[in-house]
Amino acid sequence: LDVQDAPGWKPFLEKYGWKWFGPKDKMHFDYQGSGTKDLRNTAVLAFQKLWNKNNPTNRISEDGTYGPQVEKCLNSSPSGGFGAFRVLQLVDPPLRGDDVKKLQEALIKAGFQLTADGVYGSGTDEAVKAFQKQKGLTADGKVGPASRRELFGGAG
Repeated sequence: LDVQDAPGWKPFLEKYGWKWFGPKDKMHFDYQGSGTKDLRNTAVLAFQKLWNKNNPTNRISEDGTYGPQVEKCLNSSPSGGFGAFRVLQLVDPPLRGDDVKKLQEALIKAGFQLTADGVYGSGTDEAVKAFQKQKGLTADGKVGPASRRELFGGAG
């Protein structure tokens, strides 16, 4: 459970079997009352399988173990889930994946010169901004719903 006001909720939640994660994850509580079963490894394994299904060129081990590799993938996953699209943009470290490669291929098809390598680098950023300007969109380099509609016709 994630709550905005963890200090305010902490006494109430702990009274009913919830454990606060502490300063490293200030908003998060886990229920550890009677009858609970630890499903963390199962949840991690489920994420690993979903990640691999949606990122076939960037697979991770499916062992149910949470570590740096899983954390990195979680942090680069679309916030709405794998059924949703993540906003593609220039960040450090750069975004990577099949969605970036698909974007690059669409930009190439639209006449822009770049390499479809699946890495959202400065060349991709420049091409996105030029495409956005050409289509009358805000030229911010962020590929969200409006840019996707223009590039992919509502899909992508």
